[in-house]
Amino acid sequence: MGVKGCAIHLSFSSGNGVLNAYKPPKSTRTQGGDTIADYITADTKLPAYLPYPRFLLKMEISQTAKLLYALLLDRSTLSQKNKWQDDEGRIYIIYPIAEIAEILDKGSTTIKG
Repeated sequence: MGVKGCAIHLSFSSGNGVLNAYKPPKSTRTQGGDTIADYITADTKLPAYLPYPRFLLKMEISQTAKLLYALLLDRSTLSQKNKWQDDEGRIYIIYPIAEIAEILDKGSTTIKG
């Protein structure tokens, strides 16, 4: 049994920073405007994104922990650019807990846990 043809429409709403995926009705197609709201093509400029390693998908940890890992991994690229490393060449990051808590919409206690 196969899947019948359908397109998955991805759109990014810059107002709330949410990437949406849905199957549009057959009779409706987006009508231009912002190219990210139309179907993604080879020339579509993608919104800023976090690196999300595939191994996190199989880990039995909370979604908050997975998002925190992605945030820390993203911040490590800034540290690489700034050459922030210790005496052994290991990259370190500076990321205030209050800032992480605000981004993830969690309390500082949750982030520290």
